[in-house]
Amino acid sequence: MKKIWKMLVPVLALCMFLPMAACKKDDETAGKTVVKVAFYAAGFGTSWMEDAKARYEAEHSDVYLKLEGDPYIEETVKQRLDTKNANLADDLCVFGGGYYRYMVRNDLLKDLTSFYDETVEGEDTVDDLVNQQLKNYFTVNGKVYGIPWQDNAMSFVYNANMFDQYGWEIPETMDQFFRLCEKIRDDTDGKVNPLTYCGAANQGYFPGVMENWLAQYEGTQAMYDFLDCENAEVYQAQESGRTKVYQTVAKIIHGTDSKGRRYVDGKSRGYTHLDAQAEILKGNSAMVVSGPWMQIEMSEYLVDYPGFRMGIMPTPHINGDARDKNGNDSRYVRTSSTGVMVVPKLAKNADIALDFMKFMLTQTSLERFVETTDGLTRPFTLKNPENCDFGSNYFASTVFDLLSEKPERMIYTVSTSDIWLAGESSMWMCNDGAPVTALASLTYEQAMSEAAELAKEDYRVVKDKWNSWQVG
Repeated sequence: MKKIWKMLVPVLALCMFLPMAACKKDDETAGKTVVKVAFYAAGFGTSWMEDAKARYEAEHSDVYLKLEGDPYIEETVKQRLDTKNANLADDLCVFGGGYYRYMVRNDLLKDLTSFYDETVEGEDTVDDLVNQQLKNYFTVNGKVYGIPWQDNAMSFVYNANMFDQYGWEIPETMDQFFRLCEKIRDDTDGKVNPLTYCGAANQGYFPGVMENWLAQYEGTQAMYDFLDCENAEVYQAQESGRTKVYQTVAKIIHGTDSKGRRYVDGKSRGYTHLDAQAEILKGNSAMVVSGPWMQIEMSEYLVDYPGFRMGIMPTPHINGDARDKNGNDSRYVRTSSTGVMVVPKLAKNADIALDFMKFMLTQTSLERFVETTDGLTRPFTLKNPENCDFGSNYFASTVFDLLSEKPERMIYTVSTSDIWLAGESSMWMCNDGAPVTALASLTYEQAMSEAAELAKEDYRVVKDKWNSWQVG
């Protein structure tokens, strides 16, 4: 009997707990309109959305925002909308945008064209605040079905404590970067690798940095002309710049300093992104190829490294004089990806979803987004950036500086060219879109020579596609 009683106790306890849990959930939503918000949650975490939810609900006591954050939320949303079942449709969705035009073609999204004329606060409309390049990108046949979500940027993240300890300066050009790498070896008696990267994932995160170098080399207007992609020859026009970009990658991966020491950790090719990022926490490397999400993504690891400080630097300029190919100052020219916010056509609470979207565009909300994402910005005008309070969060301040300096020189690598939208063309075309993989498998001499061939291949592949694929 005692044995049976011991077995029943956990079951009875669970039975008592479940109704209580259900009651708690009912209490949160009782008498309120439940608005379903599905959003991408990965490197930058969920704090930014939880903060927006708490502030919005504080002003709207009759609304409950039901959050669902997931790294694969876009695929989930697509599957739900494909059913055409209104009961499955979310009210607001935030994701990368890979399926954006699929959803538009299949009439799954609400037309937001008039939303851009809505007043956010004061006299500012959504259209007054939004980045126009991205508004144009999200425009399909004269109508807009989404608003941009966030900025992003790739560069080198560094161990700020180590930089302070040895008095190392942030390099402004790649020439200075390679001299810094040699100094790191000298000052640490070869015990610290200057740089590491995640060779086992995402081409080491190099492609985003390569975009920055190409933009620096070409210049702002030339990059916009490239992204218009009116013909295949835009790739050919970039041959010299692409060659230098590929050679820079080859030098980083395979090159050595004046004393024959490599610039990178020799084990980088086998590292995952977490492995590589952990190397600078451990003090084994001074820098890592990464992005603004790194501190949040590594938060669990950082518990074991109290007092550790990291920063992110502007990508050192590919040219020694920090000018583009036409001699113009191209410092701070950089590239960014983005994401999109949409309202499904079948959303039951589209009016509240739109109001919440507008709420997230107020200056207070834009500032809070920056503060809760370690300095990440959104492609909307932030009028008083000095209001953003990072406290002792050094990394956040460097991310913010990286993204907000000379905003007119931020280029979003999106294109409305038919061949891009069809997925037949993209930034890097050689070696099936994986130039870093091609370079990593070679010796230094081979890679430096191959760089020019890869640049030619970028054009050749697009030219062949252009001749065989009907554009327009």
